[in-house]
Amino acid sequence: MKVAVVGHVEWIRFASVERAPASGEIAHSDDDWEQAGGGGGVASAQLALLADETHLFTVLGDDELGRRAFEELESVAIHRYDARHADGGPIGFGVEYLSAHPDWYIGYHVKDHVWGDRPNEADFEDAGPGMLDFPDLFDAGDARGDKHYFIEHDAPWLSHPDDDQAEFKTAAAGIEYLETVRW
Repeated sequence: MKVAVVGHVEWIRFASVERAPASGEIAHSDDDWEQAGGGGGVASAQLALLADETHLFTVLGDDELGRRAFEELESVAIHRYDARHADGGPIGFGVEYLSAHPDWYIGYHVKDHVWGDRPNEADFEDAGPGMLDFPDLFDAGDARGDKHYFIEHDAPWLSHPDDDQAEFKTAAAGIEYLETVRW
């Protein structure tokens, strides 16, 4: 099976502590390490353990940490496609690549975004009211024979500010929308 991940990669420093510190307390680390992380990095590394072939569509910095992340991901048999440089093409390269090889992928990881900008905030939105045209996405997916979509909201508190039930409201809004959307 071949899988594809479209996501971000971060370089993360981890620290091992005896216990989580209380508010205002400082915990001292007895061990630390660094490695590639982020949604795309973690998902592709885990899928590389299960799939015959894993493709990661991301953008890495052209610096020491970007090179270290690339080397680490490549060491676990992940094929990386940099949206800025692949074939000299535009950012849309990933979409074109997936459409050109529909038989390679059975699932897509999808996130909706708001129209316009939220000042100083990420732009994630509940599934439905954002800018992603789900009927068009699903229609195109049907034509390709897509079987699975993983729909995520990274920051539910952006759609439901100051609400301690934000995660549940985001899940309910997404389920309600996806149960009623037609294409």
